[in-house]
Amino acid sequence: MAQVYLLLYDEKKNVLIAKKHKTWGGKPGKKLHGGGEYCYPGGGLEGGDPKEGALKEFLEETGNPESNITRFGDEFHVLSYSNEGKGTQEEAKIAYYVAFAKVSITGLRVLAATTTIHIRHDYVKDKELEEVGVFSYEEATNIFRNPLHRDTGWFHQPTSDLAAL
Repeated sequence: MAQVYLLLYDEKKNVLIAKKHKTWGGKPGKKLHGGGEYCYPGGGLEGGDPKEGALKEFLEETGNPESNITRFGDEFHVLSYSNEGKGTQEEAKIAYYVAFAKVSITGLRVLAATTTIHIRHDYVKDKELEEVGVFSYEEATNIFRNPLHRDTGWFHQPTSDLAAL
C-alpha cells in the first residue's frame, strides 16, 4: 500500500509538523508505527490520487475541515519517494507520496492552532497525533535528521526538497 503525507508550508518555508502518540490514541495497548516520533500528517493511500489521499488523511488526523486548507492556499505539488533498498523487504515495496501545500503564514498558524484544539478535545477521526507545531525549515531539517527518528527519519528528504519550491 502506498503512503501519502501532506506537508503544509508558508512563504518563509515554515512547516506544520506533528508528533505521534506512542500508542493508538495515547492509551496503553497497541503500539503505533513511528510512535513518539515527528512526522507530516498522513497515512495509507486508499484511492488513486496522491493529492486527494494526502488531503483526506490530513483531515482525518487533524479534524480540520477541507475549507480550512483551501481558504488559506491551494498551491499543491506532489512528489514521490522510493523506499527501495531500505528497511525490510515489505517496507522496501512501499511507495511514498508527499503533497506540498503552500498556505499563508497566518493560515499555517491557524491550522496548527485548530489542530491542537481538535486533538485535545478528541475531534479527530484518527487518534494518532499527540501534538502539532509550526517549525522553521532549519528546525524541521534538524528534527528529521535526528537518528532517534528511526521510522520517520526519511521525512528529511521532502523537507530538503521544500527548499526548491
